[in-house]
Amino acid sequence: MQLGLTKKSSLTKIILFTELVKGVKVSFFDFLLSPS
Repeated sequence: MQLGLTKKSSLTKIILFTELVKGVKVSFFDFLLSPS
């Protein structure tokens, strides 16, 4: 039970991290493409 909880917790962290990275990439490309 505890092991499964830990595994799910780390999976959630990985998903959140991936989403964060995606968001940063999108923001970065928007910054590059936007006329300054």
